[in-house]
Amino acid sequence: TTGSVSVTDPEMCRVISFSASTGKATHVWDGCSAGTAFQLPSGIISDGSGGLWVTNSGAGTLVHFKAETPSP
Repeated sequence: TTGSVSVTDPEMCRVISFSASTGKATHVWDGCSAGTAFQLPSGIISDGSGGLWVTNSGAGTLVHFKAETPSP
């Protein structure tokens, strides 16, 4: 998302965005509890519109998080 840095946390099945200015977590997409069956989310890239594409390595899929979507 704009003005942030996003990282994957494979062991906890989630993606976390941090404010680029404060370093504080601004959003967490929790794949395990949301039922998306994340299995080792690893690669991540912005879609250019504030959303993120995340590779779900364990399942061999891609997951798209739209900017306006708070969770998967």
